[in-house]
Amino acid sequence: MKKLLFSFTTFLLLICAPKAKADLGFHYGMGLPFIGQLGLDYTLGTHLTLTAGTNNINLSNGEAEVDLTMNHVMLNWHPFNGAFYIGVGAGQETLTVEATDAQLGASAKAEVSANVTLARVGWMWGKANSGFWFGMDITYVSPSGGEVTVESNVWNTSSQEYQDVVDAGEQFGETAYTNFTFARLGILF
Repeated sequence: MKKLLFSFTTFLLLICAPKAKADLGFHYGMGLPFIGQLGLDYTLGTHLTLTAGTNNINLSNGEAEVDLTMNHVMLNWHPFNGAFYIGVGAGQETLTVEATDAQLGASAKAEVSANVTLARVGWMWGKANSGFWFGMDITYVSPSGGEVTVESNVWNTSSQEYQDVVDAGEQFGETAYTNFTFARLGILF
């Protein structure tokens, strides 16, 4: 996969015409499952943009909390020198799940970390003009190499509950999903 990504990136860099002035900017997006999406954008040429970002969703309900974050880098190719683009990237995601029972003094925490490969299709209206732009996209997230850690003052490592949590974490660390960004606002300077 790394050789394919390197070959694709080299191909894009060789065929794309350089731009006289590079644009640097930032964006904020909202989507599902990642509600908060923050990133930096760098225009490499008339057909390329590079994006570094972090995505997050945090849900809590008193005694339980779920937090999913993904940091990533994307290379986006604008084949028609316009709003439409195709992107590839890589990053790392972390899922943390915590639960406590104050009455019993019980607590448990599970964390899953996995490397991710990303494929994206999207639009950035206004990208060619610098200044403000609006976008939306759909990203296929493919995790691999998930590592699970479990901390609990209730379960021991030989209990069935502990093993169930480890199995569910390993499955999450290998299950692909799609992120849909329905609004992304940015500015290029």
